[in-house]
Amino acid sequence: MPAPVRVVLVGCGWFGCVAHIPALKRLEGEGRIRLVGLCSRSEASIKRASDLYARQDLKHYLSLDDVAEDPGVDLVDLVLPIGAMPDAIRLFLSAGKHVISEKPCAPSVARGMELIEHHARLERPVVWAVAENWRFKKTAQMVEDIVASGVLGEIRFADFTYLSFQKPDNQRWRASPDYGGGHTLDSGVHFVALLRKIVGEIEEVSASVSQRVAYLPPPDSVTAILSNTFIQQQKLAIAELQRQQVQFAEKMGPNHPDMLKLSAAIRSVEIKMRAEVTKVVASLKNDYQASLAQERSLMAALDSQKGSALALPSRHGGGIGLSPPHEPAPGMNELSIE
Repeated sequence: MPAPVRVVLVGCGWFGCVAHIPALKRLEGEGRIRLVGLCSRSEASIKRASDLYARQDLKHYLSLDDVAEDPGVDLVDLVLPIGAMPDAIRLFLSAGKHVISEKPCAPSVARGMELIEHHARLERPVVWAVAENWRFKKTAQMVEDIVASGVLGEIRFADFTYLSFQKPDNQRWRASPDYGGGHTLDSGVHFVALLRKIVGEIEEVSASVSQRVAYLPPPDSVTAILSNTFIQQQKLAIAELQRQQVQFAEKMGPNHPDMLKLSAAIRSVEIKMRAEVTKVVASLKNDYQASLAQERSLMAALDSQKGSALALPSRHGGGIGLSPPHEPAPGMNELSIE
């Protein structure tokens, strides 16, 4: 029997603990892997993950370089923020480690393509897999087989609706402008990948977005501008003036006094419209900053309450002792390492 793959979990935050650790424990129980270490920026996060895994012999790494340089590591399981993912993937691939990286692998298509090209140029081939678990679901495979069989005929239209009700405490980094894409890039990639796998490649994308709840910033300036009555009136006024300009240009020429008046009128309306757009964007920015400050205040209050709660004695005299989660997140049972 081949030796189990030696794995290090890189990223011991919430999702690493509730989803990846249970899956890794199951795979280790089957003799397919051996978790040899945990990597995080803080020792406290590593200790929490180590307690959940219930093994005290795991190595503790506080830097990615330490993991990359360890010859006793075969594979890394990356559970990192989207912005940090590309550099980590490149580091471990270059170090000759096999990589499983959480989705998405990069904040943009361009960065993702750079990683694919880097992987293709490696002198020593290693496995790199993005942890898109939906493709392993039996139901998804059944639907794909049905479509591929041709029994439904040529697929001309596919309608897919996904509703996600997100509470204010589930926003965090997803609401930050530093992480472009928000919930669409974080969880929406599951469904985009599923549609591409079953129906085929996407040729064109269009979208209509708007902010419906106050705690889902950043606000959408496009929708705000398009719904602004004054701005739309100015756009109509410009269109009418430009129509007159084209009509009179054939008879009078560009230097006729009436043509000059029309040009001046167009410039005047454009200045008013740009000033209103600037005002709308500034107002949205101020609203966003206010919402952000309110969120930080609420989070600080919540952290304070958590600290007070944890300090209370329990019925057993040892503190409240929050129980760690023991069940994997939906879909994580399909995570496997060949």
